[in-house]
Amino acid sequence: MRLDKVLMSNESHLEQDLDHWKLVSRLESGRAEVLHSVAHGDELASILNLLCEKAEEYNPEMMCSVLRLNEETSTLHPIASGSLPEDYCAAIDGVTIGQGVGSCGTAAFQKQRVVVDDINTHPYWAQYKGLALGAGLQACWSEPIIGSKEKVFGTFAMYYTQPRTPTTDDIAFIETNANLASIVFENNQNQQRLIDANTLLSQTNDERNNQQKIHNKELSLIRNRR
Repeated sequence: MRLDKVLMSNESHLEQDLDHWKLVSRLESGRAEVLHSVAHGDELASILNLLCEKAEEYNPEMMCSVLRLNEETSTLHPIASGSLPEDYCAAIDGVTIGQGVGSCGTAAFQKQRVVVDDINTHPYWAQYKGLALGAGLQACWSEPIIGSKEKVFGTFAMYYTQPRTPTTDDIAFIETNANLASIVFENNQNQQRLIDANTLLSQTNDERNNQQKIHNKELSLIRNRR
């Protein structure tokens, strides 16, 4: 092989390695921002929207969303939608989870990743194909967001405007983001439990104080009668 071709080949590999590490650095930076937002105590929706924003910066070809599961009604509701069309998000708000209910409805129901390479032909999207294609969406991969004790908080989904099959890196990416979303939800849940416990404690103390006041008043009346 000629020396100039060898040099060109080496230069090409170096550029590819550099691009790869730039992407890795961007990904780690985005995750750090999300965790900083969690530590700062930002609102749940704000943190999850940041998560979607950073994911889309890492892969501009992708649109992502986080749907939150209402356990009482078994329905999914958009809480972070990245750059997905607003009309589409509004249309899927309140969908009931179940087998064959799109990618997200099925993923939340099965508690397993659902990969739909082509929305136009996949049976899971039979009911919603027109809605998705009308929004320019042709592929959707969904990962359930699962916390401790197998609690399903919702789903993290990745959409594409063309049929697409995930690579090994894509699978790792969706898993990592779903795990990060799980941390966000768990932290929010724990904070809410702490707030509820403090509220209950405050109410209990108030009740005790009121009971003590009533008791003292009754004692005072008895003494006055004597």
